[in-house]
Amino acid sequence: MLKDMGCRITGTAEFSDHHAWSAPELERIGTQALESGARLLATTQKDFSRLPRDAAWPLPLAVLGVLPFFPEETNDFDEFLKNAVEQAIDKDKAPLSVLAYLDGRAGHEKQTRGILHALSRLTSIDVAYRSVSPLSATTPVNQWSAYLRLKALPGWEGPPTGTVDLIIGTGAHTHIPMYLMKRRTGAPVVTCMSPAAILRKKIDLCFIPRHDRPIRARNVFTTLGPPNLSEAGNIHSPDKHLILVGGRDEKSHFWDTEKTLSQIRSLLSETAGRTWTISSSPRTPVETVARLSELAVATPALSFFRSEETPSGWIETAYAEHAVVWVTADSISMIYEALSAGCRVGILPVRWKHPANKFQRSIDDLVQNGYAVVFADGRPQVSPPIAPPLDEASRCAREILKRWWPRRLPV
Repeated sequence: MLKDMGCRITGTAEFSDHHAWSAPELERIGTQALESGARLLATTQKDFSRLPRDAAWPLPLAVLGVLPFFPEETNDFDEFLKNAVEQAIDKDKAPLSVLAYLDGRAGHEKQTRGILHALSRLTSIDVAYRSVSPLSATTPVNQWSAYLRLKALPGWEGPPTGTVDLIIGTGAHTHIPMYLMKRRTGAPVVTCMSPAAILRKKIDLCFIPRHDRPIRARNVFTTLGPPNLSEAGNIHSPDKHLILVGGRDEKSHFWDTEKTLSQIRSLLSETAGRTWTISSSPRTPVETVARLSELAVATPALSFFRSEETPSGWIETAYAEHAVVWVTADSISMIYEALSAGCRVGILPVRWKHPANKFQRSIDDLVQNGYAVVFADGRPQVSPPIAPPLDEASRCAREILKRWWPRRLPV
């Protein structure tokens, strides 16, 4: 069409149908157009509808109108439309190719795997995993060096790789590797936390808990809490109670073994006739573990499990079996896991180094909205409330499909 109008074509950029345009790709097209000596960029009306409205073009952009065309051998419009629909349906049935980046941190990996599990319930996916661990002190330096090299040498990221539809990962150490892969594949990148400011616009979708006070942006989706692998079930035993004990974190709070033990003893004394399970975490101090072991020996209805003794999946099974779960406030991800499993949740407070931190904001929000109660020292305990289960993983999975593959959403 353009040649027929007398235009000289200095270059073309071809992509697959319904391609999800990325900012680096558009920047690259603009740079190539300037270098080729072009005086105009052109695209079709169909492709223009998928371009970001805030894209900055270095040259004027012409939008060419399109008209429907039916091959001469197609005499029946209904038949043509039927074939087109069937082809689209077959394409939607093909599994999405997902590349998941893992940083070796259990909490981060649970968020990624939780979304992938929810996504697999909605549509067919093939997942390949890529590890960015083991992490070391030089990991950030190496990653930022790669990022800066890319900025200085466009195309350094290498040639396009095999088909990838979606890139996902959680944790700061996954962001640059995912962005580099995005440059190679054109696939959208999704993460479960707020990236560094310099990368914020380069990530296509960020799932950020509202206690992080995320900014309003097109690529930000606010969640009630982090997604996870827990699912609500109907096998909770009302007589089984679970206590999950966190531990030291020099950056966020002061750990007090005596206070934690006092809170636990109070719970055990006020709910006689129940069976109790306690589990530590990798952060639980050795002295706290020893005291919990002694308490379990002296309490017939109490079982204690060290975190290193619990196999993968143990905690999800425990959520499913126990009706009530008490969690120390520093283990915020486990609070949301228990709520996602449909448990009644109580929170054992810790002394924060900065009282107005995001974790306390999150706890205050849960209490105000009837999702949890906080242990009250020296007063009769209020029973944890019955609240509707959270399902943030499914909300995230649906948002992914809504943005890029809406036809795959269940009706």
